[in-house]
Amino acid sequence: VREAAAGCIKVIMSNLSNHGVKLVLPVILGNFGESVDSAEENKEDWRAKVASLTILGSVGSISPKFVGQYLPKVIPILIVQHGSTNNKVKEAATNALNAIVSTIQNPEISSLSTKILDALVDGSGEKRLYVLEGLIAKNFVHAIDTPSTSITMPIISRCLRASSPSTHKRLACLILATFCEILEDPSGMSGYAEELVDILIGVLLSGQSQVRGVAAKALGSIVRHLSSSNSILEGLLDTLQTKLISNSITSVERSGISSGYAQVLFSKFYQDFDGLYSHVFNILLPVLNTSNIDAHDVLWVFVYLPTAISSNAYSPLIESSLPPIIGELALEKHALNETVMRAVRVLISTQEAGLLLPPILDGCVSLCNNTRDICIELLGDILYKLAGSIEVVEKAEAHLAQALMPDTRREVLSVLYFTRCDASCSNVRNQALTVWKNVVSNTPKTLRFIMPELTSQITKGLASDD
Repeated sequence: VREAAAGCIKVIMSNLSNHGVKLVLPVILGNFGESVDSAEENKEDWRAKVASLTILGSVGSISPKFVGQYLPKVIPILIVQHGSTNNKVKEAATNALNAIVSTIQNPEISSLSTKILDALVDGSGEKRLYVLEGLIAKNFVHAIDTPSTSITMPIISRCLRASSPSTHKRLACLILATFCEILEDPSGMSGYAEELVDILIGVLLSGQSQVRGVAAKALGSIVRHLSSSNSILEGLLDTLQTKLISNSITSVERSGISSGYAQVLFSKFYQDFDGLYSHVFNILLPVLNTSNIDAHDVLWVFVYLPTAISSNAYSPLIESSLPPIIGELALEKHALNETVMRAVRVLISTQEAGLLLPPILDGCVSLCNNTRDICIELLGDILYKLAGSIEVVEKAEAHLAQALMPDTRREVLSVLYFTRCDASCSNVRNQALTVWKNVVSNTPKTLRFIMPELTSQITKGLASDD
């Protein structure tokens, strides 16, 4: 009877259509319902499992594209059954894995099929690392087909879990981001999207700073390329925002979540910058400069958003976002000071100085001592960047003269000289004096140059109601 049944299976599978696969495969998977978490088989069902495993391998060769919808369920079952104590079940599982691997169309991944199989069935970190290093070394010129995705995702997801070394996580994130870019059929990866998102959020919450950045980019890549085929990703931004403002996470964890939030925000609106600007103007900026306890949490997003999008795309946000960011300094909290300085310094490294100077110069003459102190330091950072070198003051001064328009240079130097005489805060005086000495070689000559602007600023100060 068993021989007749085996022959019947071969005939049926050789003539089965895609629609037939859709009907038959759930029934086959049902034979493993009680054994996915256990490798122990009883005497009554091991033969059925062997036959089912044989069918699973045959389905992969008959319809590799269609069976991709089920491979996220099939591969874990095959891996579990490979660990069976029954040698025949183990052999059938190995043959089924080999059959599925043989359907891989991507040459780069096909060349690593032996290492991939070893990593799937062995589970040791060393063999997974061999696969990751092999994948990262490949120059992918072919699209990633569905069998390729399904056979490598279990390895990648395992490498991303908390117990894995940071090296494994970093390589896995880089590979995942690359795969999303060159998928032949995004729907073939949709079955892994929910699991990968949960794991990557866990990586963002980890204390491994060298991993959080690549994990955020991998999360953004998933959103950019898989959102159209997976509704779970639509609410990811809200999920990250909830975690961002949670009181139960540390500043390190909040930094990681903010990085992921920035990447997901950009990926969600990468074809609609108006939507991105609207989100920043209507959701993020209204929280700043309020008594809302979420203000500091949201401020972290502005540390990572400028690098998540291009400098040209972020430029329209500076005029509206930089003043409220600097306004947070008025709360005079050390943690806020550090976050504001990180956010502004990212802008200094990526944006033109002309866009940043007006809000920072306003902060230099603020009524708040803390705001003046930090803004003078940030103004110094801008001037040092423009000067190029502060080792020789004369050269730094010459570079500044070339980088800034005369009127702008007068205004900047006037503010610096004005704050040198700050009567209420010695930190501001010392900070301004240090910057002045690093960019001005001849004070009397410079005073003659800035005298009209300096006089104007002094007159405005005397006329102020404050």
